[in-house]
Amino acid sequence: MTAQISTPKQSTRNMVMECTKLVASFFVLFIHVSFPGQFGHLVNCIATMAVPMFFMISGYFNYGASCAAIRRRTLHIAKLLLGGTLLYILWSCVSTELAGGSTIAYLRAALILDPIEITNWIILHIHPYAGHLWYLNAILLCYLCFWGYTRFFPEKEVDYRPFYFLCLILLVLFLLYGVIMPADGSNSTGLSIRNGWVFGLPMFGLGMFLRQYQDRIFSAYRLTSGKLLLIFFGGIAFGLFQWRTTGIGMIPFGMFFAIVAWMLWMISHPTIPVKSKAAKTVILSFGPISTWIYISHLMFGMLYGQLLQEPLTARFGTAEPWLQPVVVLVLSLIGAVLFECACRWIRKLRKK
Repeated sequence: MTAQISTPKQSTRNMVMECTKLVASFFVLFIHVSFPGQFGHLVNCIATMAVPMFFMISGYFNYGASCAAIRRRTLHIAKLLLGGTLLYILWSCVSTELAGGSTIAYLRAALILDPIEITNWIILHIHPYAGHLWYLNAILLCYLCFWGYTRFFPEKEVDYRPFYFLCLILLVLFLLYGVIMPADGSNSTGLSIRNGWVFGLPMFGLGMFLRQYQDRIFSAYRLTSGKLLLIFFGGIAFGLFQWRTTGIGMIPFGMFFAIVAWMLWMISHPTIPVKSKAAKTVILSFGPISTWIYISHLMFGMLYGQLLQEPLTARFGTAEPWLQPVVVLVLSLIGAVLFECACRWIRKLRKK
């Protein structure tokens, strides 16, 4: 009989979650810069797990956080959103010049947003300058809602049950309109689902719930590592089956169970057996690097299209579409590492 998992004491960092965030950022990149043919569709199907995983991991680490900590993290997300927005406005200026256009004309058109764009940015989290930055809008909403909720309670006396109940209602709506109904083959999900209200908050709350009740969950359902991996790979297999038969919505039905199973597996296996301090430092930097990859990868994708696609097509012919996601990933990874190193250097200077 397989032994039931005994959840370890929580440390400040979960190394497996850091690695998962890095891999998830790769999958987000492959959604926007896809491999060709059926293989590309297969990767995109599996990649639907990435964004829910980001939301859930954020919720997991915010369980028990003080108002001050939540406010600090909220400001950090707001800075990332502002920085990402400015980055893509600047890149669009560079891209316009590379294409022989006028930067002044672009800025005149871009900086005056239509009222509908402003409304959609605030309510539906549709970013007007870089569509993939909707996630930063959505997670910012999660932090703001969570900060407002915890502020209502005295310190260390927060009752999360009403918040969980709200997230449960939103989770039911998300599963109904974003997962179950699209299984009829219509694939009719829209931007009314892909936002912080219906997508972000329930996943964020689920991550918190798994953190708070992990011991009870493992005990009540007699979960073992083998069972969790079986649910994980079984959910992926059924998700791929759904993709091949009826199509998918926001995420395939089976993938939702795979995500929860993997979260629980990460909770019960938080460490990676590395002895080198340098290796641990590298692994713990995967989280910030994944953030920079997420923010910058679309820029590197556009850079590839303008500067590298034509010469690589001339050199490699029909193999170029297979190279494109790999090259963009390498460029994004290099850029993210350099940017994280620069941020660490700046933080060290400030301490001095």
